[in-house]
Amino acid sequence: MMALTKLFTILTFTNMHLCHSINVWFGCLWIVAILLGLSESHGRILDTDDASNDSGTTPVAYNRRSFIIHGKPTLLLSGSIHYTRIPPSDWNNVFQMAKELGLNCIQTLVIWSEHEPEPNKFNWEGYGDLVKFIDLAAAHDLYVVVRIGPYICGEYYFGGIPLWMRHVTDDEDGREIGCFRCSDALWEREMKRWVSIVVNKLRPQLASNGGPIIWMQVENEYDPDDAYLEWAVDMARNVTTEIPWSLCGHNINECNKLNGHGKDSTTINNNGQTNKVVCTVNGFWSEAGVGVSQPGPVFFDKLWSGNPTQPAAWTEDQGWFDIWGYGRRVRWTSDVLYGIARFLAYGGSYHNFYMLSGGNNYGLRAGRDATTAYAADTAIDNLLLRHEPRFSSLQALFAVIRSIEKELLQQSVPVKPVPLKRTHGSRNNNSTAETHEYGKIAFLSNYGETALESGTFDYKGHSYSIPNHTVVLLDTSSHKVLFNTSASSVVDKDQNLLRQEGPEETALEPIPLTNWVSFQEQVAYGAIRRSQEESPEQLNITKNKSDYLWYSFQTEHAGKISVEAIGYGGYQYVYVNGRLSDTVTTAGVVGAEGNTSSLSERQLLRVHKNGHKKRKVDIFSVAMGLANQKKRVDILSVAMGMSTSVSPQTGKGIKSVSVGKGNPPYTTFATAWKLKGEELEIYTEKGASRVPWEPMSSSILKPTDGLMWLKGSFEVPKSLLPFVGGAQPNQTALVVNLQGLNKGMAYVNGFHLGRYWLVKGECDGGCAPPKHGHHCFLHWAGCGRPTQHLYHIPFEVLKASGNTLTLFEETESQKKRNLDQVHIKVAHNHIP
Repeated sequence: MMALTKLFTILTFTNMHLCHSINVWFGCLWIVAILLGLSESHGRILDTDDASNDSGTTPVAYNRRSFIIHGKPTLLLSGSIHYTRIPPSDWNNVFQMAKELGLNCIQTLVIWSEHEPEPNKFNWEGYGDLVKFIDLAAAHDLYVVVRIGPYICGEYYFGGIPLWMRHVTDDEDGREIGCFRCSDALWEREMKRWVSIVVNKLRPQLASNGGPIIWMQVENEYDPDDAYLEWAVDMARNVTTEIPWSLCGHNINECNKLNGHGKDSTTINNNGQTNKVVCTVNGFWSEAGVGVSQPGPVFFDKLWSGNPTQPAAWTEDQGWFDIWGYGRRVRWTSDVLYGIARFLAYGGSYHNFYMLSGGNNYGLRAGRDATTAYAADTAIDNLLLRHEPRFSSLQALFAVIRSIEKELLQQSVPVKPVPLKRTHGSRNNNSTAETHEYGKIAFLSNYGETALESGTFDYKGHSYSIPNHTVVLLDTSSHKVLFNTSASSVVDKDQNLLRQEGPEETALEPIPLTNWVSFQEQVAYGAIRRSQEESPEQLNITKNKSDYLWYSFQTEHAGKISVEAIGYGGYQYVYVNGRLSDTVTTAGVVGAEGNTSSLSERQLLRVHKNGHKKRKVDIFSVAMGLANQKKRVDILSVAMGMSTSVSPQTGKGIKSVSVGKGNPPYTTFATAWKLKGEELEIYTEKGASRVPWEPMSSSILKPTDGLMWLKGSFEVPKSLLPFVGGAQPNQTALVVNLQGLNKGMAYVNGFHLGRYWLVKGECDGGCAPPKHGHHCFLHWAGCGRPTQHLYHIPFEVLKASGNTLTLFEETESQKKRNLDQVHIKVAHNHIP
C-alpha cells in the first residue's frame, strides 16, 4: 500500500505535465483513478502492519538517546527546504535528492505573510501549497518538522510576519498593537489565531494521524522574556499535544528554565517525559569553549542537566546566505563533515542542514539586504543542482552512519571522551585528540584549530594520522577506518574551488538573447498618486507590491541636499528638475536607521545658476526588502530613538530632506507609485503590447540611461523542450547572467525572478564572519566580483517558443553597461 501511495502522490503532483498526448493522458487518468481508491490518509510514513507501529505506542516519543517514532528509536538526518523559495514543480526533484543524499527528514518554515497577505484572506495554493509539499515529502518516506513561529526570520521579508500586523487594533478601545513577540494582548491574540489555523490545516498530516509531521516549533531564536515565552509554549500546547513542540534558540538555559528542569507535571508521551518543549540548538561550532549557543559540549551538559530525558537536536547547521556588496561566504566540505561527526560523537541524534537547498527569493521575498539567491553554498544549491564534492561526500558519510545507526542508538549517552596520546607531531605534550566509543564504533577526533595540532595518535595499540579539525570513524573490531572527514580528495577540491574565479563562463552552454527593445519611464510618474503628507511611510502606501515610490516637493533653496531615511536597507535616487543628481544615497548595505545620507551639490548649483527660482525635487525610494531580525522593540524604545527591526514601528521611505544650510528640513511630500511598466504589467505577454517599445540602436547603454525597461527574446534548446512548463530536469538548470547591467528587477515570461544588483563584493580579512578562534568556519569567495550575477529561471515558467526576458534598470550608471554581456545559459554542475 505504501508503494501505491507514493506512486499516486508523485504522479498527481509532479508528473501530470508529461501526459501530453490524448492516449497518454487517458492512461494517466486511469492510473490516478485506481490509485485514488487505494490511497491512504495524508502522508503516512509507516504501514499499519509494520511491527514497530504498535497501536498502543505514542507516535512520537523520545528519550535522551533519540526520538522514538512509532516505537522505533530513530536517528534523524534532516535538511531545510522552504517551499516558497523553490518552484512547486521542483519539490519532487529536491525530495528525491534528499533521499539520495541519505536523509530521512526535512524541515520547513511556515511563512505567515505568504498565506495571509491580507487579514482573513488566505492563500494555500501554488508556492503556498504547504499541504501538497508535506504530502510529497511523505511520498518519499521523509519525516517533516514544521517550524510555525510565527516569527521565522529566515532572511525572509519582515521575518515572515504580514505587513498588516503593524496596524492591528483593538476592536473595543481602538488601541494599536505595541510590539511583536511580546506580552502584548493584540500580538498574543493574533499569534494564537495563526498557530491554531496552521495546526488545524496540518492536523491530518501529524504523526498522530498517520502523517509525516513528527514535531512542530513555536517561536524562533527568542531573546529572553520569560513570561512571553512561557505563554507562547503554553498556548501552543493548548492547541495540540498530539506531537511534541520544540524551541530553538541561542540560550539553552532559557528553555531549561521554562521546562522547570523536568519538573512540569504535564507529560507529552508514553515514556513519561515531563518537559513542555524539546530544547534545540542553532549554531556553527561543535567545540568546547563556545558556550550554550553552539552545539558543543557546554550545550550537551546544560541540555541533559536540565532536561535529562531529551535527545540532542541541532536544528540549524548553517550554510550561509549572501549580502549585497560583500563577497560570497562559503564553507569547506571538510568542515561540514567534521561538525556533523562531532555532534554525533557527543551523542546528538537529530541533525538538520540549514539549508539543504536555499532556493531563491523570487519576487520581493528577500529580507533587507539578502541576495535573491538564498544560501547558494549548500548540498543542493540555489539552482537545484548537486553541489559537488559536497553532495557525494555527505552521501558517503550518511551511508556509514546508517550502517552503524543501530550500534550508536543502543549505547547510553553522554559518552565520556578519552584523551588520545600523541605519538608523532609538533606538540607531543599537548594532545587535542580524544575518542568517544559506542560499542564497536569509535569517533577519533582532533579538535585542534591549527595545522600545528595535527599529528599521529595511538588508539588501542594502533597509530592513526589525524589532522587538526578532523574526525575518523573507526570499527574497533577490525580497526577499519569507516570515514575520515579530512580525506585528501575532499580537502583538495575544497581549496581548488576557492582558487577558481568564474569558470562557469566557459563551462556553461550559451543561449542567445535577441531583439532587444526598450521603454522609458517618466520621472515621478505614478499610476496612484497622493497629495502632500507628513513623512509618509512607504510600505503603508505600496503594501510591498512594489519596491518603488516617488517622494516629491518643491524648493527655492540651493545648496547641499541631505535625505534622512525611514528604516534600514533602503536606497534613494534624487532628481532635480527631472535630472538625476550626481550621487545616489544609500541607507542600506552599510549604515543604520536615522543615518543622514548626503548628495552632491553640483546638480543643485548648476540648476540655480540657470536662473530657476523653484526647483522640483523627486526622490525615487527603493525599499530593498524589510528587516527580518528578531529584535523585539516596543513603543517606548522607538520613542527613545532605538532601531525598530521587526516591530509595528518598522518602516521604509523618506523622513525628511534638507536643502542648503540653515533651512528647516522638508517633511511634507506628495507621493506616486506603480511605475508605468508596473501598472500595465509590460513584463507579461499581454502587457507588453500596451507600450511603444523602441528598438535598441546599440547594445551599449548610455550613462544617462535609467528608469528604463529592457526586453529581449530567447528560445529554449530542443533537448530541453520536453521539460518546458514543468519540473527542471536532473542536474540541469537555466540561468541568466546579468553582468552587463547595474541594478533593478528581472522577469521571464511575466514571472518575477527577483531583484538584481551587480554591486561588487568586498572581502575583509582572511576568514569570513562569523569567526571563532583560529579556525575559519567560513571563507571568502568571489571577492571583487558581483555578489550575485547568475539568476535562476524555473522551467515551469518557460514556453516552447518566444520566451522573453524583461528587465527594469532602475538607475543611470557611469559604469559600462552592455547588453551583449546579458545571456541565458544552461548549467549542469554547481557554479562556485
